[in-house]
Amino acid sequence: MNVELVRFFQEQKESLDMILDLIPVPVFTKDKEGRYLSCNTAFEEFIGVSRRKLMGKGVYDLWPGPQADIYHAKDKELFDNPGIQIYETSVITTSGSETSVQFHKATFLDAKGQVAGLLGVIFDRTKEKTLENKLKHLALVDTLTGLRNRRAGIEAVNRLISESARKQRAFSMAMMDIDHFKKINDTWGHAGGDRVLESVQGICKGILREYDFIFRYGGEEFMLCFPDSHSEETREIAERLRTAFESSPIVVGGEDSVQVTVSIGIASYPEHGDDVEDLTRACDSALYAAKHSGRNRVRLA
Repeated sequence: MNVELVRFFQEQKESLDMILDLIPVPVFTKDKEGRYLSCNTAFEEFIGVSRRKLMGKGVYDLWPGPQADIYHAKDKELFDNPGIQIYETSVITTSGSETSVQFHKATFLDAKGQVAGLLGVIFDRTKEKTLENKLKHLALVDTLTGLRNRRAGIEAVNRLISESARKQRAFSMAMMDIDHFKKINDTWGHAGGDRVLESVQGICKGILREYDFIFRYGGEEFMLCFPDSHSEETREIAERLRTAFESSPIVVGGEDSVQVTVSIGIASYPEHGDDVEDLTRACDSALYAAKHSGRNRVRLA
C-alpha cells in the first residue's frame, strides 16, 4: 500500500480518536466477532481498563460469566438484526462497583456494504435510577409514619389473599384506631397529633412478628395483617398491642406527654370474606363494636 495512503489513514484514525476523547460519555467499537476495536478515554475511566488492555478482547475476557452472557446475547441480537439497539442493564467495573446504564448501539458497514462491527455509547443512569427508586418508595410509603401507605398496603393484602388461596391457608386482618384522636389534636395541635401517629410504628414493631405487616389506612386508622393466623391467635397479639399503647406515654412536645389507647377490630380470611373489600368491612364492623363498647377494646367480627 502507498506509504502516503497509510499515513493518511493513520492520521484519520488519530483524528477520530481525538474527537472521541472529547466526548464526555463512554464510547466503544467492536468488530463483528464482538472484540473491542477502539474506545475513548471516558470508556477507559468508566470500566477501569486501559484501551491497550482492552483492544482485541471480548466480553468474556473482561466480565463475570452472567454479565458477559447478557452483553454477548445483546451483541448477537444486534448483529442478527442490524440497525440500532437501545437497552438498560448494569455494568460491574473492575473495582466491583455496579452502575445502572443505558446502552445505545448501532452496526456499521465496511466498504462492501457488509456489517463490520458496532458502535456503542453508554449513558450512566445511576442518578436517574436512584431518583426513580426514591420516587417509587415515596409512592408506597406514608411519609409521616414511615409505614406502607394505603395503596401499598392493599396491594400487599391482595398478594396475601392470592397466596393464602393457593396454599389454602387462613390469615387475619385487624383495623386499629387511635381513640379520641380529635381530642389529642384539639389539645396538643396537629404537631402533637403527628407525634402520636409517628409513634405507631415503634410501638407495633415490638409486638408484631417478623412476617406480620401494618399500613396506614387513613387518618388515625391502621390496618394490620397476620399471615397464617386464626382470629383467636390474632386476638392475643392485638391484646398485647392494646396493652403496649396503653402503657406507653407519647411525648407530644417538650416535656409534655399523652397517654393514648387504641381500639381494634379483627376479621379472618376466608371466614369473613375472600377479598379486601369484604375483609375491610368486617374489620370495620368489629372496630365499631369495640369503640361503642367503651373503646380501648379488641373485638372479633
